[in-house]
Amino acid sequence: VTTAKTLEAELRSAKEMAETSSSTKSQFLANMSHEIRTPLNGVLGMAQALEAENLTPSQKEKVSVILDSGKSLMALLNDVLDLTKIEAGKLEISAVPGDFLHTMKRTRQLFQSTAEDKGLELIVRYDSKFPQRLSYDPTRVRQCVSNLLSNAIKFTAQGSVEVAISAKKLDDGQHMVAVEVSDTGIGMSADTIAKLFTVFTQADSATTRKFGGSGLGLAISRQLARMMGGDLTVSSTEGRGSTFCLTFKAQEAAPAANTAPAAKAAEPSKRTLRGLRV
Repeated sequence: VTTAKTLEAELRSAKEMAETSSSTKSQFLANMSHEIRTPLNGVLGMAQALEAENLTPSQKEKVSVILDSGKSLMALLNDVLDLTKIEAGKLEISAVPGDFLHTMKRTRQLFQSTAEDKGLELIVRYDSKFPQRLSYDPTRVRQCVSNLLSNAIKFTAQGSVEVAISAKKLDDGQHMVAVEVSDTGIGMSADTIAKLFTVFTQADSATTRKFGGSGLGLAISRQLARMMGGDLTVSSTEGRGSTFCLTFKAQEAAPAANTAPAAKAAEPSKRTLRGLRV
């Protein structure tokens, strides 16, 4: 009995030390992310100001490299900060009423030119009965979908990337929104899928060397999806592409009040189709 009690006390002590160490690590990473981001913003700001100057083509190319590298580093710092907030339980989901399809349209536009540069077709489809307005966190949803689109385009050399959007009404009155991102890229094996959502993990070292990345994006996206009442899952066939499915809960919101002045009967030429849907 004495031996068992001693072992139990040692295990409890080790557990407390591990939790303290993890908490200290998270706090340190959060503090360092803020400390590094401040001077990095200064570097990016000055680089953007310099880009607006009358530079030679060679100088413009160098400034462009500074900006691209700085933005990549900023994205990594933001991921680290999000991860530490999630681990510390300090990241909150802020749902606000909005047009979800409009958010998806804006997100698609961010990746349209990148897809075209690679010769890929970027397609967005949605259910005709999709609710016009939902209450959701546009920042976090956009973050998750952007990560999925970025990966899909990155790992697809030819073919297409397709986004399918749908919503299913639940018994509690909420909607389970699903955003499926499918690609015709390199795909993944079962072993790769098994470790895909682990923090700081990528498919393998060859993938990291060829495509870069920190391995944080998918892990954070899954945790965000679960915080929003959904999940992030994947199905894939090696060499034939992958399909990621992001789901989250959203409450249907009331239609936005129309504050635009009514068109005057005497001025029919000024009437437009803006705001109407077919």
